[in-house]
Amino acid sequence: MSRTAFPYPTLFPLVRQPGQWQALIDDTLRDFRDGSGSWDYQSELQITCRLGWQPQELFSEAGLAPLFEGARVALIVSTGSTLQTGRRFVALDQPVRDIPSDPAELRYSLTSAHLCSRINATLLIYSGGGSIAGLQVRLGSVLYREDAVLSLEGDLASFPVRAISFSESSLGDGLWMVAFSAESPADPLLSSVTLLLNSDRSEFIQRLNAEEDGLLLWIIRADVMASVLSSCLLIDELGYDPQEEYPEASLGSVVSAWLRSLGVEGTPATQALREQASKEPGVLRQRCQAISAGGSEGA
Repeated sequence: MSRTAFPYPTLFPLVRQPGQWQALIDDTLRDFRDGSGSWDYQSELQITCRLGWQPQELFSEAGLAPLFEGARVALIVSTGSTLQTGRRFVALDQPVRDIPSDPAELRYSLTSAHLCSRINATLLIYSGGGSIAGLQVRLGSVLYREDAVLSLEGDLASFPVRAISFSESSLGDGLWMVAFSAESPADPLLSSVTLLLNSDRSEFIQRLNAEEDGLLLWIIRADVMASVLSSCLLIDELGYDPQEEYPEASLGSVVSAWLRSLGVEGTPATQALREQASKEPGVLRQRCQAISAGGSEGA
């Protein structure tokens, strides 16, 4: 981006290339461009942006030395495919002079289980106010900006997966369980559904992670689909409305897509399926098996 795009001098012309964005995920370091790999939504994640320049030297070369002491750097993080289906917050906001010099980098740790789809990171350097050669640079004026995206990929390509000890959690001796928790159909799907794997059955988890058993993956996808559909159809407090347009990647949007793949559209058809889910849950699960075999929309 050229200096002429702004009515005041900036750092853009002096920054030859963007920073090196990396994610440390459970002690494994990955570049943003390579994605998160086999992502577990209970993982600990630290994002790092290593700058290719020293802040004070860059300000001097750009003729902005008088602004250095008051300049600030912010790291803005958003998650989800859209602002409506994720979160957006200011992760860091500090004086530029506090950026470490060897190496010059910013770090921030994310441990939330409610991350979904991807992480959008924005690095901003902005002015604290001042003047350059008689030209007033207002408070908040952007001196430099760059963006980076880290894709989060669930082990089943759709859902958060978490391994826990079922025996220690009083969950019996099963292989997996679908945990569902949502306050609204507008909630992100990936913060509403978690596939719990029994860590007491390590051989099962190894078999699942190997992704060599297509039948096993098919069975689990069908179970997740049936569990989520049953919850949305039978929990009145959730308020799912088949006529409403829900945000992309939200629980309601994905449920509506699944219903369409079942041939269920409109209020009367949805009500009929709701009654079937209540009286004959096995039939709904069988229908989910039929469509998940071919890879359903949203799964």
